Amino acid sequence: MSVSLRLLVLSFSSMSKINLETFDLTQLPIAEDDNFEFKSSDTSYNELKKKLSCAVSGFANSGGGCFVGGVDGNGNADKGLLLKIGRQDLRDWVDQIISQVEPVPSYDLKLIQDPFGRGTIQTDSAVLLVVIHESYFAPHMAPDNHYYI
Repeated sequence: MSVSLRLLVLSFSSMSKINLETFDLTQLPIAEDDNFEFKSSDTSYNELKKKLSCAVSGFANSGGGCFVGGVDGNGNADKGLLLKIGRQDLRDWVDQIISQVEPVPSYDLKLIQDPFGRGTIQTDSAVLLVVIHESYFAPHMAPDNHYYI
């Protein structure tokens, strides 16, 4: 097995090792990579919705990954995302977005309210982690009728 292929296999297998029960911000990498996509708290919710659906499609089609909302480009909390978007709970809002990806991939969601020294999270806000698992039912299409990798 070539070195690059071995690294690719290792990076994909690391996604399945995330334990969301014990995961905190200290475990985030200091930059985005093939397994982690970061979105700032300053991203509008319309744009965040689009970015999340595209990331879900892409991660599901390419071995899995983790979408992190409410952090800067270094993985530090930059206020977090509001726990309520209008009248809807953030968890429900995320579930609704992911349900529009066809077919819906397997995923887990965690809201982190303690930054553990990695930035600041405002009251009534959290950092959003959405772990998309590797899928054997690809391809997964985003609501914009495109397939992402």
